[in-house]
Amino acid sequence: MDVAISLVLLGVYFVIRHRVKRAITFYLLVSFAGVPMAMVILVGGVQAFTAHLGEETARWLGAGLLIGLVTLPWVVRARRAWFRKALESGHLSESLDERTAQWDPRQDNRYVEEDPRIARPGCLMRILPWVGPAIGASLSDVLGRATAMTMVTVLFVLVAYAIFYYKLRYIITNSLEFRRLEQELGRPITLLSDSDFERRTR
Repeated sequence: MDVAISLVLLGVYFVIRHRVKRAITFYLLVSFAGVPMAMVILVGGVQAFTAHLGEETARWLGAGLLIGLVTLPWVVRARRAWFRKALESGHLSESLDERTAQWDPRQDNRYVEEDPRIARPGCLMRILPWVGPAIGASLSDVLGRATAMTMVTVLFVLVAYAIFYYKLRYIITNSLEFRRLEQELGRPITLLSDSDFERRTR
């Protein structure tokens, strides 16, 4: 059911993406579209974890995940400080046109695109996706199938939880920061259209 909801949200997003004008609405749509998929992966991972290690161990895992959520306010606070710094002198410094109250989302990932570690990944990072299955098979031979399955299940849960945690942080941070910026400007912040972007770059 969660997968269907996620696919529907993604479909709705692609249909209405050109009609969305307000920046805060745009970022909320981008974030919420992936939440159901992250939830179904997380729930599936927890169920597999319970089947392999039992309900009591799964309760401890659930407690750990909840404790992780408790840290969210501090993480959001740090991310908001990072956002403001990037807006003042970092990769987002050209995103907001205060005169027209327009936001250019093309700048959002500029810091990633300009990072040489990502633009030119090392040999290990290039081959890891290809050798990953072989490593998993080797773990099964060395540690035993049950242990290898447990390790894979734990990794699956952690990856799904990380995605869900990132989505929550993204939603909260962007909502708070764009509301703050709109209050400072005294009007809604809209997305920079393609035509306005072309005129700006000429």
